[in-house]
Amino acid sequence: MYQFLKILSKFFSILPRSFSLQVGKQLGQIFYFLSSKKKAQALKNVRLVFPEKSFSEVLNIVKESFKNFGMSLIETLRVPEDAEFLRKNLIIEDKDLFKSLKSGSSILCGIHSGSWEVANSCLGGQFNYVIIAKKQKLTSWDRFLNELRKSFGLEVVYEDDLRSLIDFLKKGYVLGLVFDHGSGDSQFYSSFFGKVLPTPIGALKLACKFKRKIFPGVIKREGLSFRLEISKPLRVEKKEEFPQKAEILNNYFENFLKKHPFEYLWWYKRFKRAKNLNILVLSDGKPGHTKQSLSLAKLIAEKRRGSFIEVVKLELSKFQRFWLNVVFLFSCPKCFGCFRCLRVILGKDLERVFKYADVIISCGASLSSLNRILAYNLSCKSFIIQKPCLGLKKFDLVVLPSHDRVKNFKNVVRIKGSLSFFQEEEVKDSREKLKSICPGVREDLPKIGVFIGGPLNKNFNKNLSLEFLKTLKEKSFKNNWQLFVTTSRRTPYFLEEFLEKEFKDISLLIIANKKNYPFVSLGIISLCDLILVSSDSVSMITEASSLKPTLVFSLFGVKDKQRRFVEDISSEGYTQVITKENLEKTLKGVLTKDISLKNIDNKETVEKIINSKL
Repeated sequence: MYQFLKILSKFFSILPRSFSLQVGKQLGQIFYFLSSKKKAQALKNVRLVFPEKSFSEVLNIVKESFKNFGMSLIETLRVPEDAEFLRKNLIIEDKDLFKSLKSGSSILCGIHSGSWEVANSCLGGQFNYVIIAKKQKLTSWDRFLNELRKSFGLEVVYEDDLRSLIDFLKKGYVLGLVFDHGSGDSQFYSSFFGKVLPTPIGALKLACKFKRKIFPGVIKREGLSFRLEISKPLRVEKKEEFPQKAEILNNYFENFLKKHPFEYLWWYKRFKRAKNLNILVLSDGKPGHTKQSLSLAKLIAEKRRGSFIEVVKLELSKFQRFWLNVVFLFSCPKCFGCFRCLRVILGKDLERVFKYADVIISCGASLSSLNRILAYNLSCKSFIIQKPCLGLKKFDLVVLPSHDRVKNFKNVVRIKGSLSFFQEEEVKDSREKLKSICPGVREDLPKIGVFIGGPLNKNFNKNLSLEFLKTLKEKSFKNNWQLFVTTSRRTPYFLEEFLEKEFKDISLLIIANKKNYPFVSLGIISLCDLILVSSDSVSMITEASSLKPTLVFSLFGVKDKQRRFVEDISSEGYTQVITKENLEKTLKGVLTKDISLKNIDNKETVEKIINSKL
């Protein structure tokens, strides 16, 4: 292999430089089409850095970066022939800074952009220069590179050869190294393009210990020539300055890459070990589904500080859902970076879901197939809540209510009811806002919150519903209970009319179809001592029970799974079902704490499995 590389080097050295670079471009394009994994990783990384660009623009950056790599590869092979040409045609951006760099006691710090080997060959021979190199897996390529480097006056030490490095530094050599973000063996973290990554601090340590200045530098191609940009030097006096200096270096390289994205090798897994995550929430527009998805997203964000949550609302047609279900059956990890099927099915909507993501979350069956397909295309985790249309096993995490009758798999976690977690500040804020719209609340009297949903089928008795509500009002006035009542979008019109007429003099009445506030539900739960919820609303029962004692009453017909849910949590001591006959006795028992009800806590259950999935 080594001899073959020598032959290639001589062959390309014979060819005209411009023709060789065109060959390099074509090699880069071939590499782009053959290396699907690297192309996909590059696509994902570029999307993180340029969230505002379209899919086609991101794809173009990836293509051009592969072409640039091909040219850099040919330039490396041509270095013996082009060394003198490159030195003469190297454009120095700031000659005064370059003189300062050459004077010694300096560290030139770059990244994997442009043609780093060309930069080294241009600088070698102009001053005493040693570079830190990573040993290549292919020994013949490693040998070939080191011979090229040394032939132009460069000294080379491997990253684990600390003794040799110190000897060169003591002799006054200028040190060249790359700032390799995402390195797995670093315990120091800094922010690079918004991701908190392990960051090598070798340059900072050496600068601090040997009193050297760090010159951030990059090289970029301009036609057949190169331009070397060097920034003002950094001085590192003590370890406490490492975070600040790392931030300065990162900002410098970020700005360069945003202006010259084609110069970077985007296919490295730079952001794989990031502490913070990008969480994409797919919303079908249903408030309950979105609330559950956000609850899971916030729980993950609590575990990974600094994480970003983005919500994208999608309303898919039946045609789109059908074809997504078909594609779902054939989707697999090999879809990484493909996007062909999604481009056809989603059309312009692809731009809205084409994001950098570490986790995709959705709730409900309608978006489950899109969630999994998109996660395969982006090579990220796929978390869903509620039963998907197809294939439970394909998802990384499935959060299912215990009343759903499906098989248990390793990726399935069972919860009681729906997923809902509240942060302390959120609870306090909602309570204060609710107080602002009902200033007559008395702290010395019991407060009861009432949530009225709507029928899930036609099997309900209108008269019985009205009788229950009349009894509730009567007993509340008798016992000086303050009532805080709110309806839902599903509440029948006849009930809304009844409430407006009969409950107009209670502490608070909100008719959701006429006037509503985003803080009402949580505000009532946090303010009241006891919560009553109609049996049709699994999510509201769960939310209420997570914070306060909760009782369930039946006004409407419900489906079997809602009925099973209420029966299950009643048998386990989380709630009791009340009727007009036992209403007063049960409410008194809970308020006086003669009846004890447990709170539903799904948070701990979900946390355990999340830790193993991220």
